[in-house]
Amino acid sequence: MSKTWTFVLGIATGIALSGLFVAGTAPTDSSVVTMLDEPGDCLTTSSLTVFQVLAPNMALAAIDSSFDSLLFLVTNDDGQIYYDAQVIKVPNKKCFRQIGTYKYKTKSQNMRTVPIVKIN
Repeated sequence: MSKTWTFVLGIATGIALSGLFVAGTAPTDSSVVTMLDEPGDCLTTSSLTVFQVLAPNMALAAIDSSFDSLLFLVTNDDGQIYYDAQVIKVPNKKCFRQIGTYKYKTKSQNMRTVPIVKIN
């Protein structure tokens, strides 16, 4: 086999292996949202602290800033934008109400399911 063909085959093999590597390591969106038919009960807490923003109007938040407590996915339709470490407070006569669940994969590849809440 000539040097030219060996070079061409080497390049083609490298491209094919690179494509397989990228396809095998690409992140998959394994998150699942399940909505309740009717809103659930109010939470007893009056504030949540943002742990991680997933979208401008959607954030993972905890009851306290240690983030060792139960996490919640907080969402809104009123255009409020969330940011890291923000304390979301419930206005008077309103509450955080569960509207569904959010299942997602953590960085350590563990599956977690948390309640989705909305100020209502």
